[in-house]
Amino acid sequence: MSHTRLLLPLFFLFLFAFSIKGHTDTKEQDDEKEHSFLFHDQPMELPLRINVALVGFSGSGSYGYNLDEIQLHRSLSVLLPKRSPAILDTKELTRVEYLFEYNVYHADAEKKDLIHVYEEAVRACLEETTSQLFVCEATHPKIQEFFNVQMHKDFLNETTIILLNPDKSRILKDKQGIYLYTYMSGAYAKNWMSERGYVVVDFTSGPTQLGKSDVGEGTIARLDFPEMDQYQAKAKAIGIELKDLDELQAHVCSLVMKTVIMVFAPDIAYENLRAADKILVPVIVFRDHHEFNPWEPGHPYSIDMPTIEREVKKILYPNSDIHFVTGLHQLSDHRHISLAVQKSIRYDTSYEMDMIGAFRVVQKPFIDSRVLMHTLKESEDNLAMGLIDDQSPLLKQYFFLNIQRPKEEKLQKPLNTRVVPIYIFSLTSLPPGITMEQSSNLHHSQNMAVILQTNSTKIRIPFFNKDAPVYMNALNVTKHIVASLLSLLGGVVDPTMHYSSIHDKTMPNYMWAVGHQPFGPFSNTHLISQHFVELSFRNPVLSRLDKAVKLAESSISLVNGFLKKNIYDPFSDDLDHNQGQNLKFWLDKLFHAFSKHDSALSPFSQASLYQLHMKLVTLEKILAEASNLVFKHKFIPASSLSVSIITSVKAFQKYAVHQIQLTEKDLMCCQLTHHVVREFDFVQLILICFVLAVVSSAVLYYFLFLKPSSAPPKFRR
Repeated sequence: MSHTRLLLPLFFLFLFAFSIKGHTDTKEQDDEKEHSFLFHDQPMELPLRINVALVGFSGSGSYGYNLDEIQLHRSLSVLLPKRSPAILDTKELTRVEYLFEYNVYHADAEKKDLIHVYEEAVRACLEETTSQLFVCEATHPKIQEFFNVQMHKDFLNETTIILLNPDKSRILKDKQGIYLYTYMSGAYAKNWMSERGYVVVDFTSGPTQLGKSDVGEGTIARLDFPEMDQYQAKAKAIGIELKDLDELQAHVCSLVMKTVIMVFAPDIAYENLRAADKILVPVIVFRDHHEFNPWEPGHPYSIDMPTIEREVKKILYPNSDIHFVTGLHQLSDHRHISLAVQKSIRYDTSYEMDMIGAFRVVQKPFIDSRVLMHTLKESEDNLAMGLIDDQSPLLKQYFFLNIQRPKEEKLQKPLNTRVVPIYIFSLTSLPPGITMEQSSNLHHSQNMAVILQTNSTKIRIPFFNKDAPVYMNALNVTKHIVASLLSLLGGVVDPTMHYSSIHDKTMPNYMWAVGHQPFGPFSNTHLISQHFVELSFRNPVLSRLDKAVKLAESSISLVNGFLKKNIYDPFSDDLDHNQGQNLKFWLDKLFHAFSKHDSALSPFSQASLYQLHMKLVTLEKILAEASNLVFKHKFIPASSLSVSIITSVKAFQKYAVHQIQLTEKDLMCCQLTHHVVREFDFVQLILICFVLAVVSSAVLYYFLFLKPSSAPPKFRR
């Protein structure tokens, strides 16, 4: 009993010491949770809802397949919870990342016959083109009526992927073969992008293949889409039901993830998408012939300017004032540009499919657009001002400041003004079938676009669709003008291109090459869908928020670097805390030290430290407000707020630099030294006392109870 009475106080002393340490750790963790991304060096989050509408996946479609929407939602949330888009011209990921909110639901939960209604619509517009191939035009009134009337209208205007699982035998009836879709008579496909905010995939149509014949990257083969016939055969072979085949659900999940990356949360074309109140678009044609005039309306070679103006105005904010000016020049009148055209001709070896489906080696000429852009960049403003002189002299003063200037002085534009020239080279004297690099007649940089027009209406390019080669009409350039302005003004990327951080380059994927969009050889329209209108509003806001976050982080890094230089102790017991990424959090740590009245460490005054910290807190709040506006599709106030955020961040950066300079002056009289003297904190003191108490108790116990007696032994007589 006496032993227990002696050790019991030591036991409680030990528990008290560790309870204090645990309380301290919990308090520090709670302090860290108070702050958000700027203080913890994390990307800013931009929520984005993704709707996945399932039609025919509740037992009423092909093979009676039941898709577990809860499991699909769980898989998507785990495998692709967020994504940081890349800036293609810099190959850098943004510091703003999409945070996905998936809404997976059976659209036919209340309308069990919905898939039958769709099957009837497809059957009504099927046309037999070749043997065992039936084609349905996706823009057919019957198909459009199904989506506009039968489907949930609210979700059709949002980011929605509609997955269809009709029964092919009910569509084709007694006919044998396959059916595919075209969009505005474009390429054959089993999926397409609509004119609104949704995209469509039909699981039982096809199969089909499309892509580039000379490069395997991005080619869409039959295995890229789930095929119900193959999965039914596989499930039957292994003796399970189709609903229990995990491979099929994994394939569906992979399809949705690729769609999110390529369509709904794509990369951004350019880093600096400036908010411009005044936009001048000079469309300048250089021609080396007199065969036709692209500005004469009503011909296959005509440039449709009314359509271009109507479509481009869709992607502009209400306060933007855009002016188009057009011009026609003989190439021979511009010697340096004419020489640049001749210098830009290159030759490339590629593989093309012949009429019997075999590939053959072909040497083809092409124009290197970079040579033309380099030459045109030096004279773009002068060419634009020359066009304004001819058409509207008053616009000259509207878009340029220093009109009366020496020739060697560069033209200056007012604030919030952009000049985006489009150069069209209408050439007939070059080798037949010539294109620009990558078999495209459109290339653009951040501030201009170059388009090639020839008199060839059927140029064979190294692409294929199903078993046939693809041809390009080089006379029609209206589509290219719309696509270039969509990228230059809205930062929209061709939905077949994305940046791969693994390969460190832009990679193709032709899964979403067909539909209501003006990009690529598989699209057959120059119109802009509602989805791309939304992207053109969202991308400039996102790019400005990315710029704001990066500026704020560089300012924080500057302040933390200064604090590290002046208060970092290499001999501290808290060495692990001082090393690594925690060095980025000096400002936050010192602010909380001040709140605990511990001001011994900071070189800043308490007022300066408080201002630096609170300015960052305010920045986080307005960044979160901008994120919320984008999530609610309120792009106009979000754009105005993003512009003001840039101003606020620059003001914070200026204030931080000023405070560092002032503090450095105050510290000029001092010299920083490090000592090896160590100070023990309270917990360490308790532990040392505990060890000493245990040792002393052991010694005392030994002498009181265990040590043998020293008295001399007694002997009996």
